[in-house]
Amino acid sequence: MSLRNGTVVRVAAALGALVLFTSTPRPVAADEAASAQIAKVLVRARDEVRTKVVYDRRYVARGSGAPQSSRGACTDLVVRALAAGGLDVQTRLENDALATPAAYTSITSRDGRIDHRRATNLFVYFTRNSRKLPRDPRKDVATFRAGDVVVWTYGACPECKADHVGIVSDTIGTRGMPLVIHNAGPFASEEDAIDAWPILGHFRPLE
Repeated sequence: MSLRNGTVVRVAAALGALVLFTSTPRPVAADEAASAQIAKVLVRARDEVRTKVVYDRRYVARGSGAPQSSRGACTDLVVRALAAGGLDVQTRLENDALATPAAYTSITSRDGRIDHRRATNLFVYFTRNSRKLPRDPRKDVATFRAGDVVVWTYGACPECKADHVGIVSDTIGTRGMPLVIHNAGPFASEEDAIDAWPILGHFRPLE
């Protein structure tokens, strides 16, 4: 009886612990890593709001083309935020445009200082390199997760083009929709504007 009640029980407990340890699915660790990345993305995006980054899309001839930290366009907010999460969109877009120039129809003369600072080019990059998700938050709001990228148009389709880009927040507004962190001018903001304009693309670049 002592063997059954003592040693056998201890062995069974040890085997159970081993099973629990070895059967832990790998996606859990991947999800945790993605969550850490997205947390960094949101912190960096909110830095633009906190410091009231002034909207400025002008070309910068020096260095990498990045404007000073107190200035930037909607594209700069997204590129800076994703860089904080480990995704270098500027370099990746430049390489993608070099490899497949026909895909980037709005780039007539490649310039790594500005190409990533235009919403039309980001739209092409994310379309080619990220998971594409439903575009109507009124019907599919659950698919819009923190850290996702949304690209809007200000015009009427089918002649519409990519005009604006932002990051989906982890804060839910009073309408039950996630806020967006973006810079539509005069300053970067976090607000209930996910359906303020027609959505051309909804992407998940980090997962």
